[in-house]
Amino acid sequence: MNDPWNNQPSRLVGMAAIEKVLARGVPAESVAFYGRWWQLETWLRWLVHIELRSKYGSQWEEHLSDAAGKRALRDQENAYIPSPDERFLLAYLDTGNLLTLVAQPDVWELVSPSLPPKKRWDGLADELSSLRNRNAHYRRAHPDDLHRIEQVLRSLERGAKSSISAFNDQSRVWDAMGAVPSRWVDPHGPERQRLAHARDSYDTHLAIYASRRPWAPAELGPGHLWHAEWIMRGGRYLSPRVLWESSYLDDSRELIAQVTMEYPGFLSVAFSMADDPVQVNEAIDGIFEAALVESERFVSDDRFRAWTLEGIGLDPRVRTYDPFFVPHSIENEAPYFNAGAQNVAARG
Repeated sequence: MNDPWNNQPSRLVGMAAIEKVLARGVPAESVAFYGRWWQLETWLRWLVHIELRSKYGSQWEEHLSDAAGKRALRDQENAYIPSPDERFLLAYLDTGNLLTLVAQPDVWELVSPSLPPKKRWDGLADELSSLRNRNAHYRRAHPDDLHRIEQVLRSLERGAKSSISAFNDQSRVWDAMGAVPSRWVDPHGPERQRLAHARDSYDTHLAIYASRRPWAPAELGPGHLWHAEWIMRGGRYLSPRVLWESSYLDDSRELIAQVTMEYPGFLSVAFSMADDPVQVNEAIDGIFEAALVESERFVSDDRFRAWTLEGIGLDPRVRTYDPFFVPHSIENEAPYFNAGAQNVAARG
């Protein structure tokens, strides 16, 4: 897979730092273990977030423990350099609380299609807790620890890929399918002049798609996502940072489930169908304005090549060139965790 991150300064600096600490005696297997654990928790947090938000919309945080909110508040009070995750409460759940949340009955029914059967998952969770405790407290790793966590990741591979494929498997919707598409898709609807202006003056085109989470019924509603997608042609350039920090998004960020930007002229924003369609429409309205006003027509080749850098350090909901989140593409043969040659099924 062609990865534009390979030669970016942040990766080069990180790789140089790893080489230095390895040269000073930090065990290579411990560094590798931390990387694998980062993969595991990052995916679990994404899974819990997208499923809870799909079902409960912007009220999804009400299903988290109080510990997350207290830690987030304490972090905000003490931080002089804020974390990009400061508004993402799941980032403040420690491992034990995260695994407990996953096993919570109302959460389990949402995440279970992407995880092994409950009995097997409980066993994996116990094993993961012991692995994490040993390595998180800098006790020397057991020689098998890295192998064991990679084995767990391989067992989760199919579920991870299927959960992401469900997000990417988006179907185009038409004006009769609800209040959101009726405003933005109907060629005779209230936004026809604005859509024509965007097309003719900015070469920018908006389409509305829908996706369904694995646990959701076929009928549109909670468990489904709207995806507002803008294609900006003619060499238009939209910076992820400029977009996310734009004042046009001030009233809509809390409604956004995920932002996917595959390249400088592509923007897809997901919303839960559990949220009020009037509010979703207002959010799309603001993002539409930001896409037109904040995008640029003529930028240098160097800036185009460095586009991925502008997504560094943003809210974790903003996915800038993530090859696994390519809307409408549910076929990606590359392993998500890349934890070994085997691709072990997640479900029995």
